Amino acid sequence: METNQRSNSRRKFKYYLPVVEFNTLEVFGYLVDISPTGFRLEVSKPHGVTRDYTLRIDLPAEISPKPYISFVARVMWVRADPIDSFAFHEGYKVTKIAPADEEIFTKMMAQYSKAAGQN
Repeated sequence: METNQRSNSRRKFKYYLPVVEFNTLEVFGYLVDISPTGFRLEVSKPHGVTRDYTLRIDLPAEISPKPYISFVARVMWVRADPIDSFAFHEGYKVTKIAPADEEIFTKMMAQYSKAAGQN
């Protein structure tokens, strides 16, 4: 399935961090795990596969003095949550991000995520 196509292993995100649509600021989904080139969201309604979305993550002050990062990400796959019938999981590939935001994304991944099997 999707793990066969992924070139970087994802790391579980420690917090239920909202990701919002850049223009409307509406919650798009919640960050579940992250890798250097993508992430997985938990969403209440599925988005279009292979579609690109401009998204934003508001940042805690300890990560950056910048209030948020923005990027374009493509939905690579969607699947229903096996436990919650009202939730879906979506895998995203970051397709466009400014170098400064990419640096913050990497720092955020290192500081707020944990490898599989860690508590």
